[in-house]
Amino acid sequence: MNTKTKASDRVEELTALIDDKIDALMADNDWVNTLKFMSTQHNYSWQNQFLLWWQGLATGTDITYVRGYKQWQEIGRQVRKGEEAFDVLAPLIARRCAEKGCSHKGRVIYNRASKSFYCPVNEAHRVEQFLTGFRDVKVFDISQTEGDPIKMITFKDKCENASDEIWEALVSLAESHDFQVELRSAGSAEGYCSHQLKKIVIDPSNDFGYRVKVLAHEIGHLLLHADIKDYAQQRARYETEAEGVAWVVCEALGVHSDGDDYSFGYISTWGGENTKANVKKSLSSIQKTSKTILDFIESSL
Repeated sequence: MNTKTKASDRVEELTALIDDKIDALMADNDWVNTLKFMSTQHNYSWQNQFLLWWQGLATGTDITYVRGYKQWQEIGRQVRKGEEAFDVLAPLIARRCAEKGCSHKGRVIYNRASKSFYCPVNEAHRVEQFLTGFRDVKVFDISQTEGDPIKMITFKDKCENASDEIWEALVSLAESHDFQVELRSAGSAEGYCSHQLKKIVIDPSNDFGYRVKVLAHEIGHLLLHADIKDYAQQRARYETEAEGVAWVVCEALGVHSDGDDYSFGYISTWGGENTKANVKKSLSSIQKTSKTILDFIESSL
Protein backbone atom coordinates (compact mmCIF):
# COMPACT_ATOMS: atom_id res chain seq x y z
CA MET A 1 0.00 0.00 0.00
CA ASN A 2 1.44 3.40 -0.92
CA THR A 3 1.89 6.28 1.51
CA LYS A 4 -0.88 8.34 -0.06
CA THR A 5 -3.40 5.55 0.43
CA LYS A 6 -2.30 5.03 4.03
CA ALA A 7 -2.67 8.75 4.72
CA SER A 8 -6.16 8.94 3.22
CA ASP A 9 -7.17 5.79 5.12
CA ARG A 10 -6.08 7.40 8.39
CA VAL A 11 -8.11 10.51 7.65
CA GLU A 12 -11.15 8.30 7.01
CA GLU A 13 -10.53 6.50 10.31
CA LEU A 14 -10.35 9.77 12.21
CA THR A 15 -13.48 11.11 10.52
CA ALA A 16 -15.31 7.89 11.43
CA LEU A 17 -14.06 8.23 15.01
CA ILE A 18 -15.57 11.73 15.23
CA ASP A 19 -18.91 10.38 14.01
CA ASP A 20 -18.78 7.53 16.54
CA LYS A 21 -18.07 9.91 19.38
CA ILE A 22 -20.96 12.16 18.38
CA ASP A 23 -23.21 9.10 18.61
CA ALA A 24 -21.78 8.41 22.07
CA LEU A 25 -22.26 12.02 23.10
CA MET A 26 -25.89 12.01 22.00
CA ALA A 27 -26.48 8.75 23.88
CA ASP A 28 -24.74 9.85 27.10
CA ASN A 29 -25.87 13.50 26.92
CA ASP A 30 -22.49 14.55 28.36
CA TRP A 31 -22.61 18.09 27.01
CA VAL A 32 -21.10 19.81 30.02
CA ASN A 33 -17.81 17.88 29.88
CA THR A 34 -17.74 18.33 26.11
CA LEU A 35 -18.01 22.11 26.43
CA LYS A 36 -15.53 22.16 29.30
CA PHE A 37 -12.85 20.57 27.10
CA MET A 38 -13.79 22.85 24.20
CA SER A 39 -13.02 25.83 26.44
CA THR A 40 -9.42 24.65 26.90
CA GLN A 41 -8.74 24.18 23.18
CA HIS A 42 -10.80 26.97 21.62
CA ASN A 43 -8.28 27.58 18.81
CA TYR A 44 -8.99 24.15 17.36
CA SER A 45 -11.98 23.20 15.22
CA TRP A 46 -14.70 21.28 17.03
CA GLN A 47 -13.64 18.14 15.13
CA ASN A 48 -10.09 18.39 16.47
CA GLN A 49 -11.39 19.24 19.92
CA PHE A 50 -13.33 15.97 19.81
CA LEU A 51 -10.32 14.02 18.58
CA LEU A 52 -8.03 15.39 21.29
CA TRP A 53 -10.60 14.94 24.05
CA TRP A 54 -11.38 11.33 23.26
CA GLN A 55 -7.76 10.39 22.60
CA GLY A 56 -6.86 11.93 25.93
CA LEU A 57 -9.56 9.92 27.69
CA ALA A 58 -8.46 6.73 25.94
CA THR A 59 -4.82 7.15 27.04
CA GLY A 60 -5.43 8.72 30.43
CA THR A 61 -3.73 11.95 29.34
CA ASP A 62 -4.96 15.30 30.61
CA ILE A 63 -4.32 17.20 27.38
CA THR A 64 -3.54 20.85 27.98
CA TYR A 65 -1.13 22.15 25.31
CA VAL A 66 -0.16 20.34 22.11
CA ARG A 67 2.40 21.02 19.39
CA GLY A 68 4.08 19.09 16.60
CA TYR A 69 7.37 17.21 17.13
CA LYS A 70 9.52 19.84 15.42
CA GLN A 71 7.57 22.68 17.02
CA TRP A 72 8.55 21.38 20.45
CA GLN A 73 12.19 21.20 19.35
CA GLU A 74 12.04 24.81 18.19
CA ILE A 75 11.36 25.96 21.75
CA GLY A 76 13.96 23.70 23.35
CA ARG A 77 11.86 20.71 24.32
CA GLN A 78 12.08 17.12 23.12
CA VAL A 79 9.34 14.53 22.92
CA ARG A 80 10.30 11.63 25.18
CA LYS A 81 11.23 8.40 23.45
CA GLY A 82 8.31 6.01 23.12
CA GLU A 83 5.57 8.62 23.50
CA GLU A 84 2.54 8.03 21.29
CA ALA A 85 1.38 10.98 19.20
CA PHE A 86 -2.16 12.32 19.12
CA ASP A 87 -3.90 12.85 15.80
CA VAL A 88 -5.52 16.03 14.56
CA LEU A 89 -6.84 16.92 11.12
CA ALA A 90 -5.30 19.78 9.12
CA PRO A 91 -7.10 21.25 6.10
CA LEU A 92 -5.64 20.91 2.62
CA ILE A 93 -6.12 24.27 0.90
CA ALA A 94 -5.77 24.95 -2.82
CA ARG A 95 -6.13 28.20 -4.80
CA ARG A 96 -7.70 29.09 -8.11
CA CYS A 97 -8.69 32.07 -10.19
CA ALA A 98 -12.24 33.05 -9.27
CA GLU A 99 -12.92 34.83 -12.57
CA LYS A 100 -15.57 32.98 -14.57
CA GLY A 101 -14.43 31.97 -18.03
CA CYS A 102 -10.74 32.53 -17.29
CA SER A 103 -8.74 31.14 -20.21
CA HIS A 104 -6.16 29.69 -17.82
CA LYS A 105 -8.83 27.32 -16.44
CA GLY A 106 -8.49 28.62 -12.91
CA ARG A 107 -4.81 27.80 -12.56
CA VAL A 108 -2.73 30.31 -10.61
CA ILE A 109 1.01 30.93 -10.11
CA TYR A 110 2.90 31.57 -6.87
CA ASN A 111 5.02 34.74 -6.70
CA ARG A 112 7.94 34.08 -4.36
CA ALA A 113 8.82 37.75 -4.04
CA SER A 114 5.37 38.85 -2.89
CA LYS A 115 4.53 35.45 -1.34
CA SER A 116 1.17 35.49 -3.05
CA PHE A 117 -0.74 33.75 -5.85
CA TYR A 118 -1.92 35.44 -9.03
CA CYS A 119 -3.65 34.62 -12.29
CA PRO A 120 -1.17 34.79 -15.22
CA VAL A 121 -3.94 35.95 -17.57
CA ASN A 122 -4.78 39.02 -15.49
CA GLU A 123 -3.20 39.79 -12.11
CA ALA A 124 -6.30 41.79 -11.21
CA HIS A 125 -8.38 38.58 -11.18
CA ARG A 126 -9.41 37.53 -7.69
CA VAL A 127 -7.75 34.40 -6.33
CA GLU A 128 -9.85 32.27 -3.99
CA GLN A 129 -9.01 29.48 -1.60
CA PHE A 130 -10.95 26.23 -1.40
CA LEU A 131 -10.80 23.09 0.70
CA THR A 132 -9.69 19.92 -1.06
CA GLY A 133 -9.59 17.59 1.94
CA PHE A 134 -7.72 16.92 5.16
CA ARG A 135 -4.45 15.38 6.27
CA ASP A 136 -3.46 13.67 9.49
CA VAL A 137 -1.05 15.66 11.69
CA LYS A 138 0.75 14.22 14.71
CA VAL A 139 0.94 16.32 17.87
CA PHE A 140 2.20 15.78 21.43
CA ASP A 141 1.05 17.21 24.73
CA ILE A 142 3.52 19.14 26.87
CA SER A 143 3.33 16.35 29.46
CA GLN A 144 5.02 14.07 26.88
CA THR A 145 8.05 16.34 26.53
CA GLU A 146 11.13 17.35 28.51
CA GLY A 147 13.75 20.05 28.23
CA ASP A 148 13.87 23.80 28.63
CA PRO A 149 11.20 25.06 31.01
CA ILE A 150 8.62 27.26 29.38
CA LYS A 151 6.37 29.72 31.11
CA MET A 152 2.82 28.66 30.40
CA ILE A 153 0.57 31.69 30.40
CA THR A 154 -2.96 30.44 29.99
CA PHE A 155 -5.90 32.45 28.81
CA LYS A 156 -7.21 32.37 32.38
CA ASP A 157 -3.90 33.84 33.60
CA LYS A 158 -4.26 36.75 31.20
CA CYS A 159 -7.79 37.41 32.39
CA GLU A 160 -7.05 37.26 36.10
CA ASN A 161 -7.97 40.55 37.80
CA ALA A 162 -9.23 41.91 34.48
CA SER A 163 -12.95 42.07 35.25
CA ASP A 164 -13.45 45.59 33.91
CA GLU A 165 -11.47 44.83 30.76
CA ILE A 166 -13.48 41.67 30.08
CA TRP A 167 -16.78 43.50 30.40
CA GLU A 168 -15.60 46.44 28.29
CA ALA A 169 -14.33 44.06 25.59
CA LEU A 170 -17.69 42.29 25.38
CA VAL A 171 -19.51 45.63 25.16
CA SER A 172 -17.07 46.78 22.46
CA LEU A 173 -17.68 43.60 20.49
CA ALA A 174 -21.43 44.24 20.54
CA GLU A 175 -20.87 47.87 19.57
CA SER A 176 -18.66 46.80 16.64
CA HIS A 177 -21.85 45.24 15.22
CA ASP A 178 -23.80 48.45 15.90
CA PHE A 179 -25.55 47.00 18.96
CA GLN A 180 -25.92 48.96 22.18
CA VAL A 181 -25.61 47.26 25.58
CA GLU A 182 -27.90 48.55 28.33
CA LEU A 183 -27.79 47.63 32.02
CA ARG A 184 -31.38 47.73 33.20
CA SER A 185 -34.29 45.46 34.03
CA ALA A 186 -34.96 42.88 31.32
CA GLY A 187 -38.42 42.06 32.64
CA SER A 188 -38.81 38.39 33.54
CA ALA A 189 -35.54 37.50 31.77
CA GLU A 190 -31.92 37.93 32.84
CA GLY A 191 -31.24 39.62 29.51
CA TYR A 192 -32.25 39.68 25.88
CA CYS A 193 -30.94 40.52 22.42
CA SER A 194 -33.11 42.40 19.93
CA HIS A 195 -31.90 42.36 16.32
CA GLN A 196 -34.72 44.71 15.37
CA LEU A 197 -33.72 47.36 17.91
CA LYS A 198 -29.99 46.48 17.70
CA LYS A 199 -29.90 46.33 21.46
CA ILE A 200 -28.78 43.97 24.22
CA VAL A 201 -30.30 44.45 27.66
CA ILE A 202 -28.69 42.90 30.76
CA ASP A 203 -30.23 42.82 34.25
CA PRO A 204 -27.67 44.56 36.52
CA SER A 205 -28.91 42.94 39.74
CA ASN A 206 -26.92 39.69 39.28
CA ASP A 207 -23.30 39.13 40.30
CA PHE A 208 -20.51 40.07 37.87
CA GLY A 209 -19.85 36.52 36.66
CA TYR A 210 -23.49 35.97 35.84
CA ARG A 211 -23.75 39.29 34.01
CA VAL A 212 -20.73 38.29 31.87
CA LYS A 213 -22.35 34.94 31.13
CA VAL A 214 -25.64 36.54 30.12
CA LEU A 215 -23.87 39.10 27.93
CA ALA A 216 -21.82 36.34 26.26
CA HIS A 217 -25.07 34.41 25.73
CA GLU A 218 -26.76 37.39 24.10
CA ILE A 219 -23.70 38.11 21.93
CA GLY A 220 -23.98 34.49 20.86
CA HIS A 221 -27.48 35.30 19.63
CA LEU A 222 -26.19 38.48 18.00
CA LEU A 223 -23.55 36.59 16.00
CA LEU A 224 -25.48 33.41 15.26
CA HIS A 225 -29.18 34.10 15.08
CA ALA A 226 -29.85 37.22 13.04
CA ASP A 227 -32.72 35.50 11.23
CA ILE A 228 -35.47 35.57 13.84
CA LYS A 229 -38.20 34.30 11.53
CA ASP A 230 -37.63 30.66 12.48
CA TYR A 231 -36.86 31.34 16.16
CA ALA A 232 -40.07 29.71 17.42
CA GLN A 233 -39.30 26.48 15.56
CA GLN A 234 -35.60 26.47 16.42
CA ARG A 235 -35.79 27.97 19.91
CA ALA A 236 -34.35 24.98 21.77
CA ARG A 237 -31.33 24.72 19.47
CA TYR A 238 -30.75 28.48 19.30
CA GLU A 239 -30.90 28.89 23.07
CA THR A 240 -28.58 25.95 23.66
CA GLU A 241 -26.08 27.25 21.11
CA ALA A 242 -26.06 30.65 22.81
CA GLU A 243 -25.71 29.08 26.26
CA GLY A 244 -23.00 26.78 24.94
CA VAL A 245 -21.10 29.82 23.67
CA ALA A 246 -21.51 31.54 27.04
CA TRP A 247 -20.34 28.45 28.91
CA VAL A 248 -17.21 27.97 26.78
CA VAL A 249 -16.34 31.68 26.96
CA CYS A 250 -16.76 31.92 30.73
CA GLU A 251 -14.92 28.66 31.38
CA ALA A 252 -12.01 29.86 29.22
CA LEU A 253 -11.98 33.20 31.04
CA GLY A 254 -12.16 31.58 34.47
CA VAL A 255 -15.32 33.56 35.20
CA HIS A 256 -17.85 31.76 37.38
CA SER A 257 -21.10 32.75 39.01
CA ASP A 258 -24.06 31.63 41.06
CA GLY A 259 -25.77 30.72 37.78
CA ASP A 260 -23.39 27.94 36.74
CA ASP A 261 -25.71 25.17 37.92
CA TYR A 262 -28.45 26.64 35.76
CA SER A 263 -26.23 26.33 32.69
CA PHE A 264 -25.40 22.72 33.48
CA GLY A 265 -29.05 21.73 33.58
CA TYR A 266 -29.95 23.89 30.61
CA ILE A 267 -27.31 22.37 28.34
CA SER A 268 -27.65 18.80 29.59
CA THR A 269 -31.34 18.57 28.72
CA TRP A 270 -30.61 19.27 25.05
CA GLY A 271 -29.59 16.77 22.39
CA GLY A 272 -31.82 13.77 22.99
CA GLU A 273 -34.16 14.53 20.12
CA ASN A 274 -31.62 16.14 17.81
CA THR A 275 -30.21 14.66 14.64
CA LYS A 276 -26.49 14.14 14.20
CA ALA A 277 -26.49 16.83 11.51
CA ASN A 278 -27.95 19.38 13.94
CA VAL A 279 -25.47 18.40 16.64
CA LYS A 280 -22.55 18.88 14.24
CA LYS A 281 -23.92 22.23 13.12
CA SER A 282 -24.38 23.40 16.71
CA LEU A 283 -20.92 22.24 17.81
CA SER A 284 -19.43 24.12 14.87
CA SER A 285 -21.44 27.24 15.73
CA ILE A 286 -20.43 27.10 19.40
CA GLN A 287 -16.73 26.62 18.59
CA LYS A 288 -16.49 29.33 15.93
CA THR A 289 -18.53 31.88 17.87
CA SER A 290 -16.78 31.33 21.21
CA LYS A 291 -13.43 31.63 19.42
CA THR A 292 -14.54 34.92 17.84
CA ILE A 293 -15.50 36.28 21.25
CA LEU A 294 -12.38 35.02 23.04
CA ASP A 295 -10.06 36.31 20.30
CA PHE A 296 -11.70 39.73 20.57
CA ILE A 297 -11.31 39.77 24.35
CA GLU A 298 -7.67 38.65 24.13
CA SER A 299 -6.86 41.40 21.62
CA SER A 300 -8.40 43.93 24.00
CA LEU A 301 -6.45 42.98 27.12
